Amino acid sequence: MPDTFATNIKFPFALRSMLGMVFLIAIEIQMIYINSSNTAHPHPVLSYFVVIWLCVCGLLLLFFMFQSLRKATKIKWGRESIFLRNRRLLPREIKWIMIDGPLIGIIPRGKRIVPVNLCFRFMDDREQAMKGLTSWAEVNGVQLKYKRFLKWM
Repeated sequence: MPDTFATNIKFPFALRSMLGMVFLIAIEIQMIYINSSNTAHPHPVLSYFVVIWLCVCGLLLLFFMFQSLRKATKIKWGRESIFLRNRRLLPREIKWIMIDGPLIGIIPRGKRIVPVNLCFRFMDDREQAMKGLTSWAEVNGVQLKYKRFLKWM
């Protein structure tokens, strides 16, 4: 294994999350329409709650779109650490490296869910980068898990 390895990475495209937010926004708009047309039993508190929830869903949709359109960055790993998005991770700080197809997530110790800033996909030569990451994990005693994982903002 070379002393250092660097490759380009990108935030994973969150299509399922974006579609979920669009679906929720459509339902919320329909709820606002139904509630506003119901003159017999108006529910103003429900209307305010729905509008606030609509704003939250819209902000999440914008967040997912912004993350997906961010430019690529680099991940670097050497003998004793991984440097990812201006954060240095030592092997003792990493609980697992989760792999879900093209997605890779790093779970820090003390966490159960992958933080969004530690979730990525390789851009360049995926096979070569996966070999490098796998060998780094073996050398440093970090466990790899091949299964689906949750991401948290």
